[in-house]
Amino acid sequence: MRTIYKYPLHNNNCLVSMPASGKVIHFDCDLDHQLHVWVEVDTNEAHKERHFVVFGTGQDIPYGMDHVGTAMEHTSLGTHVWHLYERGAP
Repeated sequence: MRTIYKYPLHNNNCLVSMPASGKVIHFDCDLDHQLHVWVEVDTNEAHKERHFVVFGTGQDIPYGMDHVGTAMEHTSLGTHVWHLYERGAP
């Protein structure tokens, strides 16, 4: 069976355990300014760790990373634009 799960990104460079063929469908910031990724998953699949890295606009991005999505975070200090990449995407 397939469903959508929400995974928090606890830092800007993290491993997330999820069903192996999970398809990222959304990347955004919640009201508490926590970045999350929403993934369509097959709940019957075994999990694997996937490596996600968040970059700000203007930061250098190493080769070998695939763009997953972009999110805007609105704060009292202004708007930040975050770009989510995955190393070794499936």
